Amino acid sequence: MPEIKHNFVDGKMNKDLDERLVPNGQYTDANNIEVSTSDEDAVGSVQNLLGNTALVGVDNENITNLSTDSGVCVGAIADEKNNCAYWMVASGGHNWNEAPSTVKTFKDIIYRTTHTTADAHEVLPVFIDFWLEQHPNPGSSDWTGSGTNYTKVELTSATNLSTGMYIKFISNSVDEWRQITDITGNEITFDSVETNTWSWLEFSWAVPNAYGNLDVASGQFKNRVLRFDSRKLITGINIVDDLLFWTDDNTEPKKINISNSIAGTEPAKLNKNTRLVVSERNIDLSDDIFVKEEDVLVIKKGPKEAPVLKIIDSLRSGVTQTTAPINFSGRNVGDVFVIFFGPTPNYLVNDILLLGNNIIPTITNNHARVRVTNVTASTLSIEILNMSNVPAGEVNYNIYLEELEGLFKEKFVRFATRWKYKNGEYSTISPFSTIAFKPGIFLYDQLQGFNSGMVNTLKELIIKDFIPYDIPGEVIQIDILYKESDSPIIYTVDNIAQRDIDDSTNSWNTVNDSLFFSGEYKINSENIYSIIPSNQILRPWDAVPRRALAQSVVGNRLVYGNYLQNYDLKNDSGNVIKPQIDVLVRNRKEVGAEMLKNNLATPFNSTSSSVVDSWVISNTWAPITYEFNNFGVGGFSGLNNGFGITQFHKISQNLIFEDDATYVVKFKIENRSQGNLRVTLLNGNKFGRVDVNSNGEHEFQISLSIANGGGQNNLFSNGTTFSIQGTNLINGFNGQISNISCKKLEDNNKKSIKSQRNYQIGVVYADEFGRQTPVLTSKSASIKVRKHRADNENSLNIRLKNETPSFAHKFKYFIKENSSEYYNLAVDRIYSSSDGNAWVSFPSFERNKITEETYLVLKKQLDAGIVANENATYKVLSIENEAPPYIKQTRNELGTADGLSSSSGTLNGVFTDVSYRPVDDQKVLAIRKPRWVNDENCPPLDGLENLVLRFFDGGNIRSSWLEVSFIELIDVNGIDFYYLHLKDPITNEDSSWIMNGNSFNTGVTVTVATSVFKDRPEFAGKFFVKLRLDSNLSQFVLAQSVITQSSFAIAARSEAFYSSDDAIAGIGIGTATRYQKDSASGGSSGSNDVRLKVNDADPVAEGIGIIHGSIAHGGGTKYPWIGAAEGGYFWDTSGDSSFSTGRGVVKDAPSGTLGSDLYLVMSEYAVHKWGRLLKFLKYSTFTFQTIPDNNETRKNFFIDNVGYCGTQPLGNEDPNNGTFQDPGHWNHFYNTGTFTTDNASFTRRQDLNRIDSTPGSLGNGQFETNLPERFGRGIFQATATDTSVDSFFETGNFYMELSYAKIWSTDTQANIALADIENASAYSTAWSVGSPNNDNHSAETLFVSRLRTGSFFRFSGDATETVYKITKIKQERRYNHTPWPFAKGHEGNPAHEYPIAIAANPGPTSLQPGTVDGNGDLVHVYPGTSDGAPRNAIFASNIRNDNEYLKSVGVEMAVKDNGGELGFFDSGISGNPPITLHLSDGINGEYTVNQELERFGYATNRRVTWIMEIENATAGATNTDGPGFSGNFDPLNRSTSDSSSLMDEDSRQFIEFLEPSLDEENQVISSNPAVFETQPKTDEGLDVYYEASDFINIGDHGMRHELPWFNCYSFGNGVESNRIKDDFNQVFVDKNAIVSTTLQGEYNEEHRKYGLIYSGLYNSTSGVNDTSQFIAAERITKDINPEYGSIQKLYARNSDLLTLCEDKSLRILANKDAVFNADGNTNLTATENVLGQTIPFAGNYGISQNPESFAAYNYRVYFTDKQRGVALRLSMDGLTPISDYGMKSWFKDNLKDATSVLGSYDNDKKEYNVTISNASNYTVSFSESAKGWPSFKSFIPNQGLSVANNYYTFAVQNSTTNSKVWLHHKNTTHNNFYGAQYNSDVTLVLNDGADVVKTFKTLSYEGTQSKILQNTADTENYYNLGSDIAGWEAQTITTDKQTGSINEFIEKEGKWFNFIKGDTTTLGNLDTSEFTVQGLGKITAETI
Repeated sequence: MPEIKHNFVDGKMNKDLDERLVPNGQYTDANNIEVSTSDEDAVGSVQNLLGNTALVGVDNENITNLSTDSGVCVGAIADEKNNCAYWMVASGGHNWNEAPSTVKTFKDIIYRTTHTTADAHEVLPVFIDFWLEQHPNPGSSDWTGSGTNYTKVELTSATNLSTGMYIKFISNSVDEWRQITDITGNEITFDSVETNTWSWLEFSWAVPNAYGNLDVASGQFKNRVLRFDSRKLITGINIVDDLLFWTDDNTEPKKINISNSIAGTEPAKLNKNTRLVVSERNIDLSDDIFVKEEDVLVIKKGPKEAPVLKIIDSLRSGVTQTTAPINFSGRNVGDVFVIFFGPTPNYLVNDILLLGNNIIPTITNNHARVRVTNVTASTLSIEILNMSNVPAGEVNYNIYLEELEGLFKEKFVRFATRWKYKNGEYSTISPFSTIAFKPGIFLYDQLQGFNSGMVNTLKELIIKDFIPYDIPGEVIQIDILYKESDSPIIYTVDNIAQRDIDDSTNSWNTVNDSLFFSGEYKINSENIYSIIPSNQILRPWDAVPRRALAQSVVGNRLVYGNYLQNYDLKNDSGNVIKPQIDVLVRNRKEVGAEMLKNNLATPFNSTSSSVVDSWVISNTWAPITYEFNNFGVGGFSGLNNGFGITQFHKISQNLIFEDDATYVVKFKIENRSQGNLRVTLLNGNKFGRVDVNSNGEHEFQISLSIANGGGQNNLFSNGTTFSIQGTNLINGFNGQISNISCKKLEDNNKKSIKSQRNYQIGVVYADEFGRQTPVLTSKSASIKVRKHRADNENSLNIRLKNETPSFAHKFKYFIKENSSEYYNLAVDRIYSSSDGNAWVSFPSFERNKITEETYLVLKKQLDAGIVANENATYKVLSIENEAPPYIKQTRNELGTADGLSSSSGTLNGVFTDVSYRPVDDQKVLAIRKPRWVNDENCPPLDGLENLVLRFFDGGNIRSSWLEVSFIELIDVNGIDFYYLHLKDPITNEDSSWIMNGNSFNTGVTVTVATSVFKDRPEFAGKFFVKLRLDSNLSQFVLAQSVITQSSFAIAARSEAFYSSDDAIAGIGIGTATRYQKDSASGGSSGSNDVRLKVNDADPVAEGIGIIHGSIAHGGGTKYPWIGAAEGGYFWDTSGDSSFSTGRGVVKDAPSGTLGSDLYLVMSEYAVHKWGRLLKFLKYSTFTFQTIPDNNETRKNFFIDNVGYCGTQPLGNEDPNNGTFQDPGHWNHFYNTGTFTTDNASFTRRQDLNRIDSTPGSLGNGQFETNLPERFGRGIFQATATDTSVDSFFETGNFYMELSYAKIWSTDTQANIALADIENASAYSTAWSVGSPNNDNHSAETLFVSRLRTGSFFRFSGDATETVYKITKIKQERRYNHTPWPFAKGHEGNPAHEYPIAIAANPGPTSLQPGTVDGNGDLVHVYPGTSDGAPRNAIFASNIRNDNEYLKSVGVEMAVKDNGGELGFFDSGISGNPPITLHLSDGINGEYTVNQELERFGYATNRRVTWIMEIENATAGATNTDGPGFSGNFDPLNRSTSDSSSLMDEDSRQFIEFLEPSLDEENQVISSNPAVFETQPKTDEGLDVYYEASDFINIGDHGMRHELPWFNCYSFGNGVESNRIKDDFNQVFVDKNAIVSTTLQGEYNEEHRKYGLIYSGLYNSTSGVNDTSQFIAAERITKDINPEYGSIQKLYARNSDLLTLCEDKSLRILANKDAVFNADGNTNLTATENVLGQTIPFAGNYGISQNPESFAAYNYRVYFTDKQRGVALRLSMDGLTPISDYGMKSWFKDNLKDATSVLGSYDNDKKEYNVTISNASNYTVSFSESAKGWPSFKSFIPNQGLSVANNYYTFAVQNSTTNSKVWLHHKNTTHNNFYGAQYNSDVTLVLNDGADVVKTFKTLSYEGTQSKILQNTADTENYYNLGSDIAGWEAQTITTDKQTGSINEFIEKEGKWFNFIKGDTTTLGNLDTSEFTVQGLGKITAETI
């Protein structure tokens, strides 16, 4: 019989060929089979599969189910080295935000499975994150409790719960949480809750309010750690030694230490989270510290705050620097003598002291060095060790303790910290500290050649507060780092580990006084240790991706691909944020931290001396005043003979005060008792006190030091008393005590922001882990620090005004200041130059600092701590290394003449020719020779050359030397005259004091000299720089000693006078005249007042006043309030009893009755002077003009004691932006009573002078001295109140206000035209005085130029010629009489928003604000005064309401109706909202806005005021009487005994500015020289920003922050130094070590789908673990061609990085690169690039978006490309589409619909298993041996992998929810997968000889048992009599003709065979082609 024999030698399916073409050895389908082949006999056998077995855990339990939903293994990795695998299992459910119907448990677990023996495995939980369990609310019967007290509940199951877990009770309204205190069975106990009706219960190990809120960004609970998501498979997993890394493209990349995690996980407690175990910090399981997410992230937190430095400049506490008078005369080395102190400083026996007179003594520069031999309370015995040039006699010596040389003496060093983690990672570096440098006292010693103030005085440094309270638990070491400013190298000073937690000496364990930090480390030497890698300074943050899809490890680095970085700058609402930064400059000295500001909750005990323990401390200033009435009566007995203590207050609150600090206690006291007081604050042995002998503000200091205990000094503790002591307090203490405060004296070590620099501020936001944005800035974030701030210790004060980005946890500030280097140069001397400039000499060692291209900025005045003028900048004109010839010139005086021997007694007798005297512009002088030679005893001048001469006033005024071009001797009528022809003419400044008309002033002398040239010793060692000689150089560099010894020249002068509103009392010095009586003007109503009877006059016509407002009264009568016109004050009322005329003045009727006589009750003298002030007319009569005639007015400077109505900010010309107040000169008079008429009562009021000490009161007529700011104050002494209001003023100093009034608006026009009145540009010149842009006032230019700091002046009328000095000055612009009439310019001044009330027909009843009149119209009157009186009310009866009329009279009225639209008022609308009409109205509304505007623009309405701080510059002067006025002269006109000394409008004087006149030959080198600074040549163009602050918590966003950043040291005198010793090429202050920059374009979240980024190295041998270091400043990224699609999978193979993209497969060379030859072949070359050349594989295949399809075995990798419908192998021969091996069509059809494609490799069977999930799930295997796909498999795993030739998968057990790890090929129950039984089947084609017709009768096979079905009825056969036997069967046999089957086979001769049984023919399978009969008929079915 012919036989067709078929084998399985190919061992694979073929679904691509037609069945007829499938070759022998292949088959069309198979499931659960494997094919065994033999090369020798070419036989292939089909086998069914062994099943799989679930692994058993440590407690012989299968891996516990994770939730009611199936647990999902989201990732797995094999660890072949350790014969184990790791499984990452996530809860399957995600519906945690809805009420559960059953118990639902949510946990993430990492398991480890280890094959221990042939048949055993260990299953161990590595990490447990049990983050939530939900329970339905139990029934009411399950609760224990009642009412509002429930403490227990019975749950369905409490198996997973533990004591200590938190319960959250969920409801629709308020959630509550408690903690489990006990569990008994399923009953849990907790603290009481008020109800048992909850929606559901939740249990967690985290505080519920932490986990209860979802993280908006991730949608995850905040307390989760692993954050697995069953919907996101983890395809990037690597193991490096003991570290497991993974990334899931969903959350932050993570890493755990496997051993540490196992140690922190209890295997038997899968409901207990993994805890932190860090042996290095003694943290173990018992501490119960749960691992947090931050502990498992690749990115590591770093320190966010710089360490705090405590700089100690003396190792000896207490006073070590002092002064004392000592006399060394007659003493020798070795002598011992006593010096006296009181008290003695903190010196000890054998101390060495350094002494210096007028110098700061140092070891190398001192006058004497002595040793202490004995110490008493007030004396020292000293032994002289050496002396050098000690001054004679007793002089004062500076005494300094000699100590060891300081640390970092000539270095600027900073400190920082970094953290080392348990796994070896190092964090980023903290912000660097401020510089550890403490400058000394400024001393620019020309002999030493450097500024000794810029030598570090640091002796000991304490680094503290570097361990935050929330330091991560895995941090095991803190490195103290050190960096010098001129080097990028960072050193390690020390490594601090916690070690023994009980070791209090360990720096880690040091407890500080901070609530949030600890740690302290002391540095007392400059020892440093190792250098950290140089790239760490480039690592301000780690650019670890926020999430990534792909991960691998190559070249010992961690690599991520397809990652997310950066953030969108959006707020929580999703709106884009634009930075808005507000910048201010502040003085650090004024910013000291106030430790205490009082808020006394209850008064002091005012009746006894008992202790009152009730002082409440707060941070809010509350200047509460407490009154004492006879306090201490009976308790002060026996105190009359001295101070006694009465304790009246104890402070109860404990405050922490810093070590070694000084605090100032301030208070204000008023003592109305007889006797004196002493106030003391006492705390143990530390106290401070002050004797109070006068009222006012007082202060004292109390110091804390280490010697007194240090640490937490509870200065204000229960043992601290604030006490009062009294002497001679006969009736006790009557008075007040208030404003008690305590403030730490800040020592900023002179740190400052450099002036004359532009600063741009930026902000950087950081997420929780320190990732930072680039610098973000705004236009408003720039500021220039002006030069005048050079003497401050400046700081920048910043506030962010924008909203916070949603991602930000912290932020910090950066500063850009890119100017180049600068140098300071100390002036040696200054000399005049032949061309009118100046030569300035400098020591030669400064030569390298300057070139001829340099600009020099004059910073400091000679011999004074004064900053030079803002404009004192000079171009270097020339540099000479030797003295120029001109300055070698010296003058030999020939003689001096005074003319005293002549009859005139003046030089008139020497210069007898009147035509040739030194008058203005004279160029020839004639000296009468006989008088010169004979009378004045001076040598003849015949034939002399090089003559010079100068005049002297006999006091301290000298002219400059006048050069004589040539001299002529001429005989005039027989008398010889010397005619001296001057090179330059006599100036007016000189002639004005030399001459009086054509006659010499008395006392003037003249000196004639010759000029010669010679070298002087002072020229040696100097170089000379020529600079432009201007007033600044003259003022600030010419020797200031001329004030006491030398003379001045007049530089500028101007006429001036003093003017005052005389009714102002107490403004100036002394008592001002309030009124002057003038009885001719009317009857007297007071000793100083006059009454002007005006009832018959027309005050308006006479210019007395313009009505300025009205008050409505019954019957339409008006009582307008006072207005200010061009001339005076008045109250407008009626002219008769009916008040019908509507004009008049206040009636002098104290009784309240009104008669017909009306008077203006005021001072005629005050009115007279006010009129003069505005018009500057000299009046002889009491007359006025309504509008001033500009041609008759005068403009001049005057000392300003006059009121004004507003100010205009400097630099802002828009009148809208002015500040306007009630004009002080609008005199609102008052009477003691009220007058009444028509049921309306009006209180007479005043405004010019406040009455009594309480503002606004009407009392006994005493004038208040504290007047409002709207008055010029003349010359006055500043009070503490002034200082508190404006820091410009300093208490006790004297100030003068000098104004210039009536400023023309342009060169030719006085007033601003009405058409231009609202145009800001029209005011551009209207404030210009002494400026070339307004020629009308350009004549004042010279005088105005002298109104500056450092100028000297005198008053011409002062016979004593006292000189005054301006020490500080500022300018104001003031409006005199008319404020801006529109409300938009009155922000903050509601009294000047002129509101009106509209009433159609006012009735007789007084209308009050807010009422409604009889017609229902709203009456709206705004009160405009402090007493509530209404102002400027206008009614319908007084003004027409139609819009056209309002427009015609210039009224602009904006009305907002109920619809919100703007428009004109419609009087026909009832109930309109309040209307604000901006105008000044008059009688019947005739005075319009335009008139008010016209007045506003008058030249008389503007004045510029200079407010200057002045001091008496006379040597030894004291300001006991103001600035030093004496004799008959008084600029305030207080003395009337000598009219010639008056300085009023009629008797004006000159203010003369003086310029020192230098005697060049007698200059003495100064120990306090003037200092220049070189101007940086160019700004560096780099957009570099420097770190300027620590990180600041985002909660403080929007607050103001004082930046600690500085870039120089300010010595308070204008000198700003930034380099050691101020020496050339020395180290200078860096701007900070950490930099950043801005980003071109927008900063946005960035998904780098085509990018790779890699970490630092990992090297276990050397202990290096830099896998957390992603340094963005280095080249750590690489991008691939976007055409390849996004990166999906990374895999390190050999030394290459396989990169599988969506559409392309690549290999990237690691640590090498490719060089292509000409033939296209490549050669490899080494490179520093971690990732080198990208080389695509041939073939356009990628991995689509299924990285989970990837599997690897040795050098082969497998994956699928869903997009192209193929499965691929990538091997050494490149890419091969293995799906083409008989499965091409199948993969193409099935991959396109796949939701996931899971790949795994079975090492045991050497098969690549692909599980495709779609409508039908498939697992199909690829075999390399078969080079094809042998079979489908019935198991569908979550994950699969191989370890040690064992194949494992993870899946849910059949018919359960239990997820387990399954071991394959070990279960002898074949085809049993995950607990379910499956069959094996194979479909093959037997069709040899396809062209031959065949009939198949039997089928046989060689193999194992056939399937046998029991058939006891079959007696012919014996094989089937037993039970059923499982085995092979042929379920279907199909040909093109028939189908059949073989249910079982019979074994014969080693084979299994049986006959093929065709299928029974039925109607269902009937085939008519089989019919063999012929004929016609019909086939029918018949049942037999």
